[in-house]
Order: sequence, then C-alpha cells, then structure tokens
Amino acid sequence: SAAPRGVYVHGGVGTGKTFLMDLFFEGCPVPKQRVHFHEFMLGVHRSLHELKASAPDEDKPLRAVADQILDTGWLVCFDEFQVTDIADALIMKSLFEELFAGGGVVVATSNRPPNDLYKNGIQRQLFAPFIPLLEARCVVHSVEASETDYRLAIGASSESAGVYLDVGDDDGWRAVAERLVRRRPKVVSLALATDAGRAVAVPRADLASRAAWFTFDEL
Repeated sequence: SAAPRGVYVHGGVGTGKTFLMDLFFEGCPVPKQRVHFHEFMLGVHRSLHELKASAPDEDKPLRAVADQILDTGWLVCFDEFQVTDIADALIMKSLFEELFAGGGVVVATSNRPPNDLYKNGIQRQLFAPFIPLLEARCVVHSVEASETDYRLAIGASSESAGVYLDVGDDDGWRAVAERLVRRRPKVVSLALATDAGRAVAVPRADLASRAAWFTFDEL
C-alpha cells in the first residue's frame, strides 16, 4: 500500500494521549472513524459471524470485513489499543494486513508499547508476527517519560482536588457529582445492552453527562 504510515502513541494514564489523538482527528479532513479498540474488535467478530451466515462460501472473510471497515473511513483512530482476548489475538495480523493493503492508516493510543501487547497471553507466538507489522506501518512514539497526570491538573490547586466521602454524606456526594459532570446530575437506574447480548445493570446513571457510578462490589 502507498498509504502513509500511521502513529502508535503509548504511555501511562493521564499523559494526554487521547487528547492529542482527538485533536488530530478533529482537524484531519479525510474519510475517518474513531473507535475504542475493544468495541472495534467486538464489531469485527460480529461482522465475521454475520458473513459466515450470509455468505458461507466467502473464502476471504477478513478481507471482506476489512473492506467494510474502510468504507466507513480509511483513517482509523483507535483509543486504548490493547489485546487481552485470544480470539482477537489470533486474527490480528491477518485483519490488519487486509486493512493496510486496502489503504488503511492507523492512529492509536495505548498504555503498552507494541512489544508488550498480549504479554503472557495464551499462544502468544501466534500473535507475535503482528508486532513487526504494526511497527512497520506506524511510527511508534512513547510518552512514558511524562511526569504529568493531566487528569489531576484541573482544580489541582483547589480545596476540592482531593475528595473523601463518608458513608451517608449525601450533600457531599451531590456536590462532587455536580463538579465532575459540570451540571446538577439527574440520576436514574437502567440496564445497558451490550453487543454480545448481555444486559448490564447500572444502578446510578446520569444520561445527560453519560456518567455512571458503581461501588467496588458492584463492579
């Protein structure tokens, strides 16, 4: 493919990786798509399943799925690129070969450098050939040296920078929630349907701000 190389940015949490990618995505005037990597792979497996049912004689299903992806936009921006599932690991190299061959360009953020993807995973030797492919098609840039956690930068000098709530402190809870979502929350209970067909109970959700609250036990 004559397509330009993409970028793979890795580093610790709060170092601004996603912010940088979003700035790039917003300013790039080409056919594009931005997706969380986990959601992307769920969509790939769903498309493969549907293709197997509708076109059982298709001899190159990953190419067909890659073509569908590229029809949405040849620039694909992945947030939180990581591999933990063997089903994903086994198809990564073939899938991305098809994406790159079709002119796709990948820009990704990750907490891990390429060599640490799927580290200690089952049958990692089958995944390993994907790593040099990724490094060949993307400029790998590390922000590991950053000592700033930008998640803590907002309000870091205020009295509310560190918040600890006791059980039963309803007024404190409401004040913190309002600060985090930038408006007075309207909390409801609901169930979210996942792509895999499961229903996840969300006991406290603020639809306006797309925020949800869980206790550790609930998680």
